Amino acid sequence: MRMRSFCFLISTLVARAAALAQHNPAPAGDDAKARQAAAAKLLPTIPKCGLACLETAVLASPCSFTDLDCSCNNATIAEQVAICALGSCTVKETLSMKNITETMCGKPVRDRTHVIAYSGIGGMAVAIAAYLVRIVSKIHMPAQGLAFFSELWWDDFVMTIGMMFLIPLCSISVPISSPGLGRDIWTLTYHEITRTLKLLYVDELLYVASLGTVKIALLLTYLRFFSVPAFRRLVYIMIGVNVCYMLAFILGSAFQCKPISLTWTQWDGEHTGSCVSFNGLGWSSAICNILIDLVVIGMPLPLLYSMKLDNRKKFMVMLMFGVGFFVTVISVLRLHILVSYGKAKNFTWDYVPLGYWSKLEIQAAVFCACMPAMRNLFRRFSPKIMGSTSAGDTTAQSGLSGRTSPWMASLDRRVHRDRTWNETDNGDLGTLATSDYGKSVDTEVGLKTMKSEVINMRAD
Repeated sequence: MRMRSFCFLISTLVARAAALAQHNPAPAGDDAKARQAAAAKLLPTIPKCGLACLETAVLASPCSFTDLDCSCNNATIAEQVAICALGSCTVKETLSMKNITETMCGKPVRDRTHVIAYSGIGGMAVAIAAYLVRIVSKIHMPAQGLAFFSELWWDDFVMTIGMMFLIPLCSISVPISSPGLGRDIWTLTYHEITRTLKLLYVDELLYVASLGTVKIALLLTYLRFFSVPAFRRLVYIMIGVNVCYMLAFILGSAFQCKPISLTWTQWDGEHTGSCVSFNGLGWSSAICNILIDLVVIGMPLPLLYSMKLDNRKKFMVMLMFGVGFFVTVISVLRLHILVSYGKAKNFTWDYVPLGYWSKLEIQAAVFCACMPAMRNLFRRFSPKIMGSTSAGDTTAQSGLSGRTSPWMASLDRRVHRDRTWNETDNGDLGTLATSDYGKSVDTEVGLKTMKSEVINMRAD
């Protein structure tokens, strides 16, 4: 009986709004009457379950049905309607009702999709630039009679794989936010919600794969620098830990629901199946990631502390590891967001910070891993500014374990052809691979020295 009377009231409001619009049009700037008329037309489109909730809440409040401002600004009505709708309506009906009532009340449409798109594409451009500098710095073109050679090693190969994960990960930022992430969920169509969740599923897999791969590349870079057996064993252990982390959470994320499609369809409550705890999976992944970060960044610090570096090199080392700790800080912020919004209903809006922090974390990790190579490239053009090498605690082969690989064999033959490089304190050639941030960082200086000596010998 009450429902029929409420529907009669709706019909009356609609008729009244039509009459006002036809016979007594509102003067310009009379927003209240215009909103009242628009609301009267939207009211019948509210799902029946929502109408019942709205009727109950308004009747229990001091507001009247014709006082739109009072109903829209009454927090008690909004809370009671939301609780009632969640218990009486389906998910789709609840979202439809929320969208209609927000429109009736003239609430602004929130939109920060551009934040997702810009942060993803902009950060990807910086990461790609850092990667290209890394590769270019290790390729030596023919010059002064010397043949082409490169210092590319396994860390560069693994970093390339990491970039193959990072580029699609960041590129997803555009479709996932057009529209989708960055808008209130009730403003999206049902298809857009499903599509956003499907892209988030792919995004999650790429995130774990790219982050783990970049860390492995950084660990392999450590093998270029240090020959201490205990340290090298720890590096191999951490590479194994990273591989296990990647396999565990990639498989866990990929098969978190049965069937897999339930990952992006269960939101509407119309599909059956089972899923593991999303929060449990996300939190455990984030915690493991932070612990691995701390170990990977902190591993070389004792060795670096024991070395004798000038202030310029100390600054460069501190800068690199400062970026590394910044990545860890981002990981902590990401975990905080996961915990804070673990049960968020409006995930397309609440998870925006999670989206751009996740991208920034990986982009900063790539930049950090490529910083040693950046110094090598800059040193070619400005050796005085970037500094030269001095003696230190390194391997017998200039601390470059990668020299034993076939990739470096041709370079070694050229170097050892005319001169024995066993002098550990040679100021031109250098031995402190750690302070020089890379494999054979003084190769060009050494080759030029060797070239001049050969020319002098021939002249004699």
